[in-house]
Amino acid sequence: MAETATSIELKTMLGTEIPGAWVKFMDRVFDTMPFLASRGRPSTEQIKNSEIGAAGCSSWKQYVHEVLDWNYSTWNAWNRAYALIQKHEYLRDLKLNSSQINSLYNDTKGDFPATESEYRAYQDAAAEAKRQLEEANIKSLKAEITRLQEELQTSRSEALEAREKLLNQEAAIAKFNAIPWYRKPFFRF
Repeated sequence: MAETATSIELKTMLGTEIPGAWVKFMDRVFDTMPFLASRGRPSTEQIKNSEIGAAGCSSWKQYVHEVLDWNYSTWNAWNRAYALIQKHEYLRDLKLNSSQINSLYNDTKGDFPATESEYRAYQDAAAEAKRQLEEANIKSLKAEITRLQEELQTSRSEALEAREKLLNQEAAIAKFNAIPWYRKPFFRF
């Protein structure tokens, strides 16, 4: 596979750890290969006359694996998130990663926040719901601890009673064993 200036640039962008850099990568991909934004497989002509063909690849998937040395499923995740950024431009400024955007989409079940203020309201509501869930879990755990402590106290009391009975029985046996054999009661049946 031949390395081109664009493939080197794209590989460099993939290695960037800057928040939101993945969006710039996607921008560059769609600037150089706009046909990738369309549904379905690109035509042979489009591939041949693009960066993909120049690199000696016959498909975008092959280009991702062999030239960019990257994971195709990650491409798919980035592509889904990028489509949401195209629809909701405010996301571009938030520097979210693709996973956060895709999770937001899945969590909102199609009722995706249309504006940044809706996004902030959603985040606040999600944080409050999480706080309430944590409070409920803490309350439940405290109730369970109380129940277990009461159970432990009951078990301790029962164990002390059983120990006292055992000690009384051992004392009675020791007392009986201390009696000379000729003084022990003889039972007839």
